[in-house]
Amino acid sequence: NPFEDIPTSNMSQECETAVNVGARVGPAIMLRSVVSSGREFLKTRQLSRRRDPKLQQQPESFFKTIESRENLEVKDAMKSALLTALARSFSQQQPEDLSLASVLYEEGAKLDNQDLSRLQLCIKGSKFASGTPETLDRCMMA
Repeated sequence: NPFEDIPTSNMSQECETAVNVGARVGPAIMLRSVVSSGREFLKTRQLSRRRDPKLQQQPESFFKTIESRENLEVKDAMKSALLTALARSFSQQQPEDLSLASVLYEEGAKLDNQDLSRLQLCIKGSKFASGTPETLDRCMMA
């Protein structure tokens, strides 16, 4: 599932989603493919769960609770990837980074006021202004 956190290193506790990796490294066509295949995977898994004979005895609330958690995971992963892509497009001034942000936006990623404030603080930060892309990624993860 490209929306789930995966360990990025055996040496540390850091995790990242495949969508976020796609937002960092591109290209846009690959990111779009990761997002669409991830959504299809999730839809299939949710449908299979509901059709499982062993689980059909469960009340509707059981399925809604699990699906709600999964949908929140997708929303958070998309939001994080969009924030990363926007911040990188500002710092590196590369059209490719902005096109990645556009893909995520088109695919439904949304930012709220708190996210925009976080992005603004990261952009205004002195470390960010002179930092590397890795510094930016750390700032956005915080």
